Amino acid sequence: MAEIVYVLTNPSMPGLVKIGLTRRDDPISRMAELFSTGVPEPFQCEAAWEVGHAIEIESKMHAKFSSVRVNPSREFFKISAEKAIEVLRSFGLRDITHEVQKKLELANEAAFRRPVQNWLEMGYSVGDKFFAGETGEFVTIVDGRTVSYRGELMSLSQARIIIRRRFPELPASGAFHKDGELIQARYDRTYGRPSQSYYPTE
Repeated sequence: MAEIVYVLTNPSMPGLVKIGLTRRDDPISRMAELFSTGVPEPFQCEAAWEVGHAIEIESKMHAKFSSVRVNPSREFFKISAEKAIEVLRSFGLRDITHEVQKKLELANEAAFRRPVQNWLEMGYSVGDKFFAGETGEFVTIVDGRTVSYRGELMSLSQARIIIRRRFPELPASGAFHKDGELIQARYDRTYGRPSQSYYPTE
């Protein structure tokens, strides 16, 4: 499975870059789903590199730019994309930026047409529990778009942020699952996938 560290920008967030990682077989799905988290415009991929030990490299980049980090619980930094790319390039094994950019553009176009997730439409029931990775933490479905976490009502995205503060090793997506199936996989099956894998086909 590829390990990828990426640098993203967003027209709605001038002067900020997002430095993150993904170990999915299809990294585009992770980048595209960021557009469905309340961001007005899609993210743009400025750089994407296949690397070894993505968590270690992401941590080193976060540490290097810690003085300009917007929020300790978020992966946004007040730097230029060029500065982030310069550091990432020193760690990278293979530059896949162009491949990812093409696929992400298609995925973002599709994202405009994708509906907001609704747990009930996706086949879940009120009272079902979504577990966050292997942390043991879970949320409980309250209605189609609301969950309860430790007695408080919130969105799944809000719960993910809170849980990641306690468990930084948790993937940025939250890796929520039920009965061994990722919630994102159920969403894709219900509403359709935003794109194919970035890997080119012959």
